[in-house]
Order: sequence, then structure tokens, then C-alpha cells
Amino acid sequence: LAHLEDANEGVLRVSNADKVHNARAILADHRQVGSDVWSRFNEEARTADAQLWYLTSLSEVFTRRRAGSFLTTELRAAIDELGRVSAS
Repeated sequence: LAHLEDANEGVLRVSNADKVHNARAILADHRQVGSDVWSRFNEEARTADAQLWYLTSLSEVFTRRRAGSFLTTELRAAIDELGRVSAS
């Protein structure tokens, strides 16, 4: 997270796109296998709360650094949806 605070726009854009893809992939996998999706992560990140914290923290950096960008908006939407489906 810290390295994104000083990253140039190109790095931010690529990282933001990668995180959108990751969040959407987790969401798609959650729809397929439910909460078993969390077992795919390392021990420290093996819960919905841990993943949502990390993705939300990234989203906050992108929102500060790339406010109003399409990718920033898409990441927030994917995180919100992931939060909804993991809560049910």
C-alpha cells in the first residue's frame, strides 16, 4: 500500500486495473464456491474481512490519487458487491 502513495500515474493505472481484475475474480469465484473462496488465500488473508480490508485500503489510495477514474469507480463497485455477497 505504501508504495502506491508515491507511484507514478502509469504504475497506479496498472495496479488499479490489476486490483479491479482481482476483486472481480474473487467475486466470480465466491458466486461459484461461496465462502470456500477464502481458503485459497494465505493464512493471514483467509477471511472475507481480511480481503475486504485490503481491497478497501487499496481503493482509498486509488481514490486519493486517481479520483474520478473509471478503474477507481469499478474497484469500489466490486468491493461493495463482494461485501454484500460475503455477508449473506
